[in-house]
Parts: sequence; structure tokens; C-alpha cells
Amino acid sequence: MRTAITGIGLVTPLGVGTEDSWESLVDGLSAADEPQGAHLAGLPPLDVGEVLDYDFKQYLRSKKHYLDRNSKLAFGAAALALREVGLEESPPAPERFGLAVGTAFGNSATVAAFYARVLEKGPRLAPPLIFPHAYPSATDSLLSIEFEARGPNCNFCSGSVSGAQAIAYAADQIACGKADVMLAGGVDALSREIVLGLLAEGLAGEDGFVPAEAAVFLVLESEDHAQKRGAPVFAVCTGAGMGGTGGTTQGCVCRAAETAVNAALAEAGARPESVQAAFTAARMGHRADAEELNAIRTILPQSVPLVAPQAFTGVVFGASGPLTAATAALAVRNAKLPPPLQDSPAGPEAGEEPVSIELARAVVEATGTTGNSVALVIEKP
Repeated sequence: MRTAITGIGLVTPLGVGTEDSWESLVDGLSAADEPQGAHLAGLPPLDVGEVLDYDFKQYLRSKKHYLDRNSKLAFGAAALALREVGLEESPPAPERFGLAVGTAFGNSATVAAFYARVLEKGPRLAPPLIFPHAYPSATDSLLSIEFEARGPNCNFCSGSVSGAQAIAYAADQIACGKADVMLAGGVDALSREIVLGLLAEGLAGEDGFVPAEAAVFLVLESEDHAQKRGAPVFAVCTGAGMGGTGGTTQGCVCRAAETAVNAALAEAGARPESVQAAFTAARMGHRADAEELNAIRTILPQSVPLVAPQAFTGVVFGASGPLTAATAALAVRNAKLPPPLQDSPAGPEAGEEPVSIELARAVVEATGTTGNSVALVIEKP
């Protein structure tokens, strides 16, 4: 497998646009802030990572009568990724252009709004306009129509690994010759319902992680297609692997991550000692972090720096894998790592200083709490 990463679109709490988000990551800035968006009004005080000062309308090519916040964020990231590589104005052949989108929660705000109207007015007066937007695949469908992506299309909704699965799927479609270009990524927007659910489960708040929202998309192309277009290449994906245990018992996260990383390295034909950095979607505050990080350290040399982008953005759920992959690709291009993790008495925490390094090969890893894991090998072109 050799799939070129030519475009990256980032809409995160750290900034709207690839460069803004990247510079904030390198500077080690934290996006956690108290709720400011209208869609989170009425919640108890809580640190969250929101995308602020965001005008989604500038990323639309056609008029929309209704968009869920999930879709609003996704349209921005998708358009930014395509613009960066010149594919918005000069799109690929529709039948050779595919799409893969991952989301953990889908359009939860729309689901809640529709259900509230049903309870208030009854089923006969429920708003039919927003009902189609309540499906997890609604965002994927809207993007496919907007950008005329008529090739392979798949929506993933399997928790925090959804976006990573989308990228692995997209890379495989290109490697198999089923598409020349794939737009792949993940998105999850915060809603009152999501935050209240996390608080009820004890996952967010003082003893949990910082919930956040983001949309991250990557443009993947065959190397031949990118070369013919004269497109610059950020990095190349040379291997993908998946692991799963189907359980939540102690050790399942570690086993899943080990399986995925080993499979990705095997497909890339790479030995662990050739890896110079690892990028993890660890949640920084979740109990599964220790297992996830231990799996990486078991396989890779102890000296390999570990970078956890969600230590700065907050937990972005279905967008976590694409965020981690995008960070790795940008690190390869810019020869610099955001502040890697450091050990402390309370556990791993993000450092304060970036690291300059000529990256030839890196591993990207994303693991869910239910024993599913995805790993990618990212290399210098």
C-alpha cells in the first residue's frame, strides 16, 4: 500500500484552517474553555473545546435549508482539504472520487430537536425537513452530493475509532484501484445531550477528559494521480492495520492496539526500530490511556516520542483518528513534533516544547474503549 496524502482540512477548537491548528499544536496551546456557544447554553460550568468564530456558509457551494452542526463543521474541513490541493475548482472524475466519513455520535442535536418536537406536538406535526438529517450517515450523504463524489462511499459509526476506520478504508480503496481520490475523515460536534451524557457517566468534568468538537478531512490519492496533477504530497500512507477484541475487560485495549500496530507495520514492510515517532489518539484522562500507551511502548523503542493531539484539543471522538493522522502528516512535512508526552507522577501529560526531527516514518494509532483499534504507518514521500 502506498497512498499519497495531498490535502488536509482542519476545523478544531485550536483554529479554523490547517495552519492555524498546526501552529497552535506546535505551540502546545490548550483549547479547553468554558462553554461559549449557544448550542451549549444552560450547562453547568465545564471545560470544553469548542470551535468558535466559525462561518460555515463560506464553505458551501449550494444553498442549504437546514444543516446540523455536525454537517456544518464537516463542510468546512472537507472544503479546506479540497481547496488546499486544488480539487475544489478542478475536481476529479466523479466516478473515481470516493468519500469515507466517521462519526461517533452522528447528528445528535438534530435527533434531540426532532424528538422534542414529537413529544411537544405529536408525530403528525413532527418537522419532516430535519428528519433525514438525524441519521449518522446524513453528513456523509450531503458531502457526497455537494462535491460530486460518486465513487466508493462509506460511513463509519463505531465510536472514537470511526474516523480512523474511514481513513484506513479510503487508503485501501485507492490501493485496490477502485478510486483515484478519496476524501476521508471524521467529525463530531458537541451538543447539550452529548455533554450531559458524558457528565452522567463520569467521563467528563473534574475527574474525566475535556470533551471537544472538530472536523478533520484528508485528501488521499494514488501516487500516480497526484504526480500527474503535479500535486504536492504531505506524506505517504504505506500500511494500515486493525485489531479488535470485542470486549471491555482489562487488557483488551492493549491487545487490540498491539494487533493493529503490528499489522500496519507488517503491511508497510517496516520494522519497529525504524519508527521515529508515534502519534496516539489517547484521550488524556481516560482510564484506557494507560493500556493504549503501554501497547505502543511494548512494540516500539522506548526512545520513540509519543504525541497525543487530543491533549491540546480535548477529546474529539470520531474525529480523533483523522486529527492524529493529520498531525503526523504535518509533522513529516514540517520536520517538527508538537510537544510529546512526558511521564509524571499523575501519569503521562503533554510537554511544553516542540521537537525538531526529520521524520522518515511514524506510526498513527487510535483505539476505542470497547477493544477496537486502527493503526497507520505514515512516511516521508
